[in-house]
Amino acid sequence: MTYRQAIFLAAAAIGVAAVTSIVVGRARQPNRKPTSAAARQAAVAGTTSNRPAAHRANRPTDPAGRLPSVLIRDVPHEHQKPDFCGEACAAMILRKLGRPVDQDYVFDCSGLDPLKARGCYTRELAAALKKIGFKAGPVWYKLKTAKSAEQLEAQWRSLHADLVDGVASIVCMHFDQRPGATEHFRLVLGYDAGRDEIIYHEPATADGAYRRMARATFLKLWPLKYATDTWTLVRIPLRPGWTGATGVSPVPGGQSHGQDARGTQCR
Repeated sequence: MTYRQAIFLAAAAIGVAAVTSIVVGRARQPNRKPTSAAARQAAVAGTTSNRPAAHRANRPTDPAGRLPSVLIRDVPHEHQKPDFCGEACAAMILRKLGRPVDQDYVFDCSGLDPLKARGCYTRELAAALKKIGFKAGPVWYKLKTAKSAEQLEAQWRSLHADLVDGVASIVCMHFDQRPGATEHFRLVLGYDAGRDEIIYHEPATADGAYRRMARATFLKLWPLKYATDTWTLVRIPLRPGWTGATGVSPVPGGQSHGQDARGTQCR
């Protein structure tokens, strides 16, 4: 046997041993199942069910634009006096309902002592609106942070359903996304499904009629995070409860019919 023949036979023996090892190794794993392409893709994207339940619960549950566009038209705008954002919002919808009152009237209905030198907080504003004759219903809503996305979506749908019925809402939210931003009342009047935007009256500026805000931004600013495990939503639906009041019926294109209201004065 030549030197070259010896080298060739040795290499062939090593190759046979390697193949035998691979075959035996696979034979010892009879229950191993091949990984599907979908499972491999999900593992790479990080979307498998091994992710924390709280994270999955906080993912959006509704794609943009599923709810229809709606708008309450012809609501007069009123520029607020200092710290009277809630009173101004109420005065706007009251004027829409045919009651020519202003934000001072709403403040007077709250019973708040003028010597406190401030506007209404939520409790006082809700009391004033109920005294005027609105059926405000619940005002504060609690959200569990572990389920905040789905609960926030449900509250948004409730607000939208009221808009479809012609009922505007006053919401208390953060003024903007800056750290430490103050709380602020705004009057929500509509939704543009095509652009996924909230339509509202901004009382803080003289030209604040029918402003727009991305729904995603609105849903970030709306929760008041007083505690780590529970968030608070504030919404006052402005459903008139006095005799002669009628709602707004939405029509195609997001338009709406007018409202008429005659009712009791605040005493």
